Amino acid sequence: MCARVDGAPRVVLEYMAADVPVLVDAELIGGKRYVGPGAGLVRTPDQFHLGIVEILDNLHRYSPRAYFLQHFSRDAVVAKFLGLLKQAGFSAM
Repeated sequence: MCARVDGAPRVVLEYMAADVPVLVDAELIGGKRYVGPGAGLVRTPDQFHLGIVEILDNLHRYSPRAYFLQHFSRDAVVAKFLGLLKQAGFSAM
C-alpha cells in the first residue's frame, strides 16, 4: 500500500520488477504515473474490487516485468536522464 502523497511509490516498481501486475488507487498522487498498459490497472477506491477481479481474470494480458524493464530499468532511467541533459544543453564528457 502506498501513501496518497507518495511521489514515487517504490512498491509499485518492485511489484512490476517481480512480474506481478499492480493495481493502483487512482487517488494516489504519484503511483498512477507508473502504471502503463500491460503492467496493471488504475482504479478509484470504489472500483478497486473490480480491478482485482479484472486482473485475476486476465493475467495473460499482463507483462509487468517487461514494462518495468522498458521504462524503469537502470539502463532506461540513465538513457532518459542523459537525454534530458542533452536537451538542456549539456554535452557528454
